[in-house]
Order: sequence, then structure tokens, then C-alpha cells
Amino acid sequence: MTKPWTPRIVAFFCNWCTYTAADLAGVSRLKYASNVRVIRLMCSGRVDPQFILDALARGADGVLIGGCHPGDCHYVEGNYKMLRRFELLKRMLADFGIEPQRVRLEWISAAEGEKVKTVINEMTRQLQALGPLGMPQKFGAWDQELEHLAQAVQARDAAAGPARPTPRHPHPRRSSMPKPKVAFYWCASCGGCEETVVDLAEDILGVVEKVDIVLWPVAMDFKYKDVAALPDKSIFATLLNGAIRMSEQEELAVLLRRKSQYLIAYGACAQLGGIPALANQFSREQVLRFNYEDCPALVNEARTRPQAHFTEAGRTPTCPSSITWCAPSTRSWTWTSTSPAARPRRT
Repeated sequence: MTKPWTPRIVAFFCNWCTYTAADLAGVSRLKYASNVRVIRLMCSGRVDPQFILDALARGADGVLIGGCHPGDCHYVEGNYKMLRRFELLKRMLADFGIEPQRVRLEWISAAEGEKVKTVINEMTRQLQALGPLGMPQKFGAWDQELEHLAQAVQARDAAAGPARPTPRHPHPRRSSMPKPKVAFYWCASCGGCEETVVDLAEDILGVVEKVDIVLWPVAMDFKYKDVAALPDKSIFATLLNGAIRMSEQEELAVLLRRKSQYLIAYGACAQLGGIPALANQFSREQVLRFNYEDCPALVNEARTRPQAHFTEAGRTPTCPSSITWCAPSTRSWTWTSTSPAARPRRT
């Protein structure tokens, strides 16, 4: 007789409540599935989303998180922090194609040994209905696919014939070979990814000797029109960080994709959306209302908002781009943009 498949569950339990309740369930000889591996933490707020993702990647079919009831946390607000992370994690798992039932958050006090039994048995039945997650096998299939792709590239290069040998120059530093072009661009981000490059300090000089930086708004003055004038695929690599939140960022991302041989999503925000992606849970009106009207830290009694359309005769509504703008004039300027930082255009 074939033994029924049993899911593997990793449980992260708070030391003060849920772990004590699990101990109580054992002392009381309450029967629950033995397929749970419990990891004790001092607080549910210590559970990093990376712990959960790593457990699933290493073969777990589900993850159970147990903490104190809201208001009873021994560290005041640790369980609230876990709740915020959990809501964000559920959206991330949906993007990965992982069912939400595979990760569960429960509030269990130290006296609720019966609830520990109920939750574990119920989660086990749910996972048995879903079947194995099998992330290690999926990783193996992906690795095999990449290996086949690498072999296909090697076969293509072999069919093209041997590469022409690079001539040796008596003075390599005087070589006329152009340096590869690279670009850095930040979208909606905290600037931390840019800091990792800036933190090279004087070592950045060694980078400049090897490559030609054609775009880096955070550190140097470049014009987008100069990048647009470059031939397609003339930039060897672009490091793009941050989430795309404005039309300008989208346009630059598309432009750099066309101009670059490789476009690298650099950092968590570029890959997964990060903190800026949280705004996608709300409408544009909700974001504007909170930031300019309802934010507790804001003093804005007039409830003023940035204007999308602004016209004023004889005056410049934003900082002038050249000294000629400051000359007295009766010309009118029209500001039509979705971005408060946009410059006016002449009508």
C-alpha cells in the first residue's frame, strides 16, 4: 500500500506565546501532524521574508508563522511589523506563482495549545490538496535550461569559426581601441544602489580608465538627447536601479534598452518593485490625498496640491534654464505636465 504524501512544513514560532502553546499541546498529548519543523524565535517580528523564501527554496511545501495576539507582544509592536511584511509577502508570492495557502500567519497565545493542533492539521490538509511545491526540482529544471542555452551559444560560436586574434600593441595605453560604454540610471529609488557605486571613492578612477561612462545623472551632467543620438547597441551595459513610477523613467528605460547590449536590473526595486511598488496598491487620487492632505506629519491647512496646468503672463513658474528667461517680457508660459518638476514650455 502506497503511503500518502505528507507535506513538509517549516514553522517560525514566537518564544513567548506560540512556542509555549506548542509545548503545551505536547504536554497535553494533543495529536497533530508530525511533519512540522519548528524554529523558535524571540518574536514574530524577527521573521524576515527572506527566511520564508529560503525555506520554500530548500524544499518546504509550506511555512507557518505564529506570534502573540495584537496588543500582547512582549516587544510592543513586533507582531504588527510581521503583519505588514506578511501582507507584502503574499503579493510577492503571487507574482512567483506560489499559492497563498502555502504561507500562513496565526496569532496563538501561550494558553492555546488546542489552536496549535487545529492550525497544523488544517494547514496539512490544505497542502495535501495543493500537492508538492517542488522548488528544488524547479531550480534544477531552470539550471538545465540555462545549461542548454549556454551549449547552444557555444555551438553557434563554433560554427561561426575562430575569432580573429587581437593584435598586440607595443603601448597598450596608447591603443586606439575605444573603451566600452556604460550607463547608470536611477528611477524611483532611495539612492542606495547609486551609493554602492559612489562608495568606490578613489577606486572609481580605475573604473573610468576601463570604461566610458555616457550617462550617470546622480554624479555627472549628461543630456538625454546625447544618449538618444548614440547608435543602437552602442552601450555595452546599463545598470538600471529603482522602480518605474513616472513616464520619464519609462521612456528612459525603453531608450536605454534599445541603446544597450545588456540592461541590468540593479537592486531589489528594479527587480521586484521594492518600497516604491507599494504605491501600486492605491489609486493616484489616494496617493495624492494622503501625501498632500491627510498625512499626520503635514502642515497644509489650505490642502494645496501641485498643479498639472499653470499659466502666468510675463513670469517664469519654475527655475529658468537660461539667463534669457529672466529678461522682462510679455510672453506667456504654459506648464503642462504630470510631474511637478517639469519645466514650462513656450506657447
